[in-house]
Amino acid sequence: MEQIGIVKEVRGETARVEVLRTAMCEGCAKQTKNGSCVCGELLGAARTMTAEAANDARAAVGDRVRLETASSVVLGYAALVFLVPVAAAFLFYCAASAFSPLEWIPWIAAGTGFLLSMVAVYAVDRSRRKDGPQIRITAILSDASQNSESDKKIQE
Repeated sequence: MEQIGIVKEVRGETARVEVLRTAMCEGCAKQTKNGSCVCGELLGAARTMTAEAANDARAAVGDRVRLETASSVVLGYAALVFLVPVAAAFLFYCAASAFSPLEWIPWIAAGTGFLLSMVAVYAVDRSRRKDGPQIRITAILSDASQNSESDKKIQE
């Protein structure tokens, strides 16, 4: 997966990059100047998100950069965050309904399974962060000096 972002801070071999979330609006006929569409704006596409990235390209603060993440990482995190909690809640519900004569026990078990899976998701995320950033800066699209010159032209 590729994204475009602006480097906000550089710390050693990593950088904090701000990315505009417009991927859901790509190709939409109703796209506005900022790259999002009406539906995307309602769902938060025009908001920015911040990510830690390995600074392989040696980008500086203010540089516009290309970020890459392996598709397997993106899909893995999506499954971890969305599928695992639902599956855990379902399994806990089924197990409790098989052994409990009371109607409310399976619902409490489902909630417990959901909460326990969220703790597991948090633990997996923490352990993967120790391995370093999953996102890499692969290219500098424009450096900070070019960005400031184009900003001055826009203001004039």
